[in-house]
Parts: sequence; C-alpha cells; structure tokens
Amino acid sequence: MKSGKHTYGRVILEGFLEVFDAKSGDDVQDFNRVVLRPKLFTVSLYDSVFKKAVWEKTGFVELDEESRKLPLSFMQNIVDPSDCTIVDFWGNDTPATIDECRGLEKLTIWSAESVEERLNAYYEGRIDPGTYNKRLREVGESYP
Repeated sequence: MKSGKHTYGRVILEGFLEVFDAKSGDDVQDFNRVVLRPKLFTVSLYDSVFKKAVWEKTGFVELDEESRKLPLSFMQNIVDPSDCTIVDFWGNDTPATIDECRGLEKLTIWSAESVEERLNAYYEGRIDPGTYNKRLREVGESYP
C-alpha cells in the first residue's frame, strides 16, 4: 500500500480473495489470528493476478465453513436501473429489485491495482470498504 504497510487476504475457492482489516508494517507469524480480524471485502480477481504472483504468499489457513460461502453480487442495467439481477458464484442469475440488491457488491472482476487502490482509499479514510462497490443507481437517476 502507499503507506509502505500491508494487509492480508486469503484465496477462497478459485479466483476469489477475502481481504482482512489487518494493516501492519510487520510480518505476521500467526495467520490464524489474521483471519479472526474483520473482513473488509471479498472480490473476484483476474486470473493474471494469480499467474503473475502479484502478491507474496506468506502462509496458509484452512477455510472454515463461513468462508466457503461466497457472497452474492448484483448487476444493474445501465439504461434501465430498475432492471437488476442477483448473481451467485456459479453464474446463476435471478431477476431482482433495487431493494433486493442493496448491500450486495456489484459484479466485478478486480485487478491487483484496483484492490490496492480500494485498500489505500479505506486506510486513508476516503471510503467505507463495505460500500465501495455497492452503489446502485436509483430509478430516474442519470448515468454519470
């Protein structure tokens, strides 16, 4: 991160990363303690992030049952904001209302740089990590 510090994430299932609020300047010795920290977000990453080994692998913690459950995400039509869909890990989609999508993360595949920017913005106090990618357009609201 920009501050010269780092935080920790854990790969869960193929292509997904959960990121923990564990900012530190020191290397952690007990990774089981890291996964007890609050989870900031879970995102889907481009394959290139894994193929290029952008981030250093430093340890291993077995997944618990809760971490195996990937969060649902949403898609929203650019032209008609009332046209929303909830999508699960397997790509199954279900028509939904704007209200049903509230609190879900927008369906996005993230680059390493985008994840790092999200973390920098959070630790600099510019965003809430839990709402960073959850913005829904309301009916009647113009597209930026």
